[in-house]
Amino acid sequence: MFVRKFATLLLALSLTLSLAGCMNAGDQAETTAAPAAQSAVTAEPTGIPGSVDKTSGQAFNWQTEAQKVEQSINQLSEVSESRVTISGNTALVGVKFDAAYQGEMTDRIREMISGLVKQADPNIQVVAVTATEEDVNKIFEISDRVRGGGAFEDFKDDIVGIVRNITTLR
Repeated sequence: MFVRKFATLLLALSLTLSLAGCMNAGDQAETTAAPAAQSAVTAEPTGIPGSVDKTSGQAFNWQTEAQKVEQSINQLSEVSESRVTISGNTALVGVKFDAAYQGEMTDRIREMISGLVKQADPNIQVVAVTATEEDVNKIFEISDRVRGGGAFEDFKDDIVGIVRNITTLR
């Protein structure tokens, strides 16, 4: 009897802690997203070739590694294709949904994508995710130009404009 009560107590405690962690993560994203996006223009370049991840001491090169992050995002069942662009400590992700997915952008999808991006580069502080067709097309265009040899910083104003779009951040 004691073991059953103890196991139930442990289960309830772990469930409470995991729900509290999810609630805190969602609250943090909503309260910090807008100010960080405004400072993205002047932020110290992070994720640019040669930048160093302060937690691991290893450099993360978005120009060569972005496709790996995109492949991780594309593994989500709702997503068919994605692109990531960077400006300072802000990542902007455009996603195209799988034809079988009949829903729209949800907080759950945003959080999963944000987690994948931040896992790849812990220096990223803001992850803005959009599925709005016009913004996604711009993100894909920027990404194609970066893959053609352009620098993320050359597109800073375009990226910040999309990040500030009311449909991108909630």
